[in-house]
Amino acid sequence: MIFKNIKKILVFKLCCFGDLVFITPTINALKHNFPDAKITIISSSWVEKILPYMTDVDEHIIYDPPERENTMKKIKSARYLIKMLKQERFDLAFLGHRTGYFGLILFLAGIKYRFGFDVTKFINYNEHFDQTVYEPLRYLNILKKYKFEINNASPVLVQKKSRNEILGKYNIPKNKFIIGLFPFGGINPGTRMEIKRWGLENYLQLINMISNNLKEISLIVFQGKEKDETINIDLTEYNILGTQYENINLYKFDIDSDLISVCNIFISSDTGPLHIAAAFGVSTLSIFGPSDPRIVSPAQSHIYGNCISPKPAKSRQIHSYIWKEIECSPCYTPETSIDRRNKKYWKGNSFICYKGTTACIKQISVDEVYAKLSVMIKLLNN
Repeated sequence: MIFKNIKKILVFKLCCFGDLVFITPTINALKHNFPDAKITIISSSWVEKILPYMTDVDEHIIYDPPERENTMKKIKSARYLIKMLKQERFDLAFLGHRTGYFGLILFLAGIKYRFGFDVTKFINYNEHFDQTVYEPLRYLNILKKYKFEINNASPVLVQKKSRNEILGKYNIPKNKFIIGLFPFGGINPGTRMEIKRWGLENYLQLINMISNNLKEISLIVFQGKEKDETINIDLTEYNILGTQYENINLYKFDIDSDLISVCNIFISSDTGPLHIAAAFGVSTLSIFGPSDPRIVSPAQSHIYGNCISPKPAKSRQIHSYIWKEIECSPCYTPETSIDRRNKKYWKGNSFICYKGTTACIKQISVDEVYAKLSVMIKLLNN
C-alpha cells in the first residue's frame, strides 16, 4: 500500500440515516487497514443520534451546511469548515458525497489523500460511480481499487445496552416476539419523498391481521418527528393502540434506535430506520416502490464481492422485500435523486411520481405483506 504515516482520518458523510449506515463498512475497513489511526466522522445534526452506535469512530464533528440557494452563507460556511479541518491536520479523507463543493473544501483544507467518486472534482483517489452496485459496496470499491483489505461489507451498528435493559425501561415483556412497524419516512433535510410510503391505512390493516392470527406477539408502531409522521387520528375504529389484546401487546413510540434494536422483525419502506434495524442485526421486511431494492435493500447485504474474510450474516437474521418492479420503477435512482433541475421528478424539494399514480407502492397488498411476514416468523422461530 502506498499510503504512509496515516494518523488522522476524516470520513465526510453529512446525511442521512441510511447513508450513514451504508458507509459503516468503509469506516471499519479504514480502521482495519490503519488500526492506529484516529477516525473522525463529520455529519449533520440530523443524524447525530446514530453516531454513538457506529464502531471504529473516535470522534464526531457536527456540521450543518447552509441552504443550497444561499451563496453568501455557503462561502462563509466553507471558510469556517476549511479553517477547522486545517487545524485538525487530517492525513486522509473519504468523501461519501458526489459534489465538487465538498471536494474543494477537502483540497483547500490541505488533506493529502482524498478518496471519493470519479464524478467529484478535487478528489485525487477515486473510482467510477456505478449506480447499479449495492451502495455499501460502491463505497468499498473505492478502497479496493487501491488494494485496501476489506474485512466486512455488511453494515453494522453496535448496541451499547442489553436487550433486557431496553425492554425493562419501556415495560415491554421480555419473552415475546417483537415486530416493529414504521409507516412513515421519506423525509430528509430539504428533501421529501413521501411516494416511498406504503400508507398508514395499510399498516393499520396489517396490525389487525396480526392481532387476529398470531399469538405471543408484541407490536411496536413507531412514529417520526415530523408533523405528517405522527399517528394523530382516532384509532378506536381499528381497535388498536392502547388496547391490551388477549394474544398480543401493542405499543406506540417515537422512533428510537434502542427500541428498533430489540425488534425481531422490522417492517417499513425504504427509509433510514429500516437500515438502522438491519445494521443492528434485526430481520427486516421492506416494502419498495420508487427505489431499487437491488442497490439499497438489506436483502443485498450478503453480497460481498471480492472482500477478504467477510463477516457472515447472523444465522437468525432474515431480510426480505416486496417490490412490484412495474415499468416505471425504479424512478428514484442515484442519478435522479440529486438532479433537482429535472422537473419530471422534482417539484421544489419533493420527489414526485411523474405519472401521478404511485402505482408501484399501491399495488402491494396487505395480504401479500402478511403472507411474507408469516413465513419469516416461522423461519425465525424454528
